[in-house]
Amino acid sequence: MTDTLPDAGIPTLTPTEQPRLPEKLTFDEPAEPTNTDAQTKTDAITHPQHRTFAGQKLHPFDWRRQEAADGLGLKLFKLQGDVAAEFAETERYDGIAGDASIVVWLCTLPPSQVAKYIRLPGQGTEAQLKWAEAEVGGIGTARHGEMMETYGEILGDFMASLGEIVQAPGKQ
Repeated sequence: MTDTLPDAGIPTLTPTEQPRLPEKLTFDEPAEPTNTDAQTKTDAITHPQHRTFAGQKLHPFDWRRQEAADGLGLKLFKLQGDVAAEFAETERYDGIAGDASIVVWLCTLPPSQVAKYIRLPGQGTEAQLKWAEAEVGGIGTARHGEMMETYGEILGDFMASLGEIVQAPGKQ
C-alpha cells in the first residue's frame, strides 16, 4: 500500500516556485446568443403582446389565466393516455372548441377580472358563454376559425415558454 494519493489534476507549486501574475489582462467580447431555444422562449413571452382577436388586444396566457381556465373546465392539461397521444398526432381532441373559447376569452380580460373568475368559476363560465355567443357565433363561422387559430398560437407560445426539467447531480 502506498502513502500517496492519486493526482487530482489540480496544478500545485513546489516549495521553490513563486506564483506569477499575468503581465497583461485581456477579456473576451461577449458572444452573441446562439441558443435558439432561449430565443424561442423569449419570443413566446413577447408574441402575445401583439396578438388580437376580434379587434381586441389579447393579454398573454399567464399562470393566472391558466388557473382560471382550469377552474372553468379546461380539458387540455388533463389529457392522458390515448387521448393525449391522439392530440400529439392530430392536434385535435374532444372539447377543443370549448377550450379555445375559454382560453381566448380569458386573454381578453384584464388581470382583475381573471382574479375574480379564479374565485368565482361559475360566474366565469356564464360570462365566457355569453362572450362566445356574441363574439364567435358558432362552429363553422369565420370568427370560430379565427378563434381556433388564435388558440393554437396561444398554446404554441405557452408550450414554447415552458422550461425544461434538468436533473441536477446530488440528492433529489
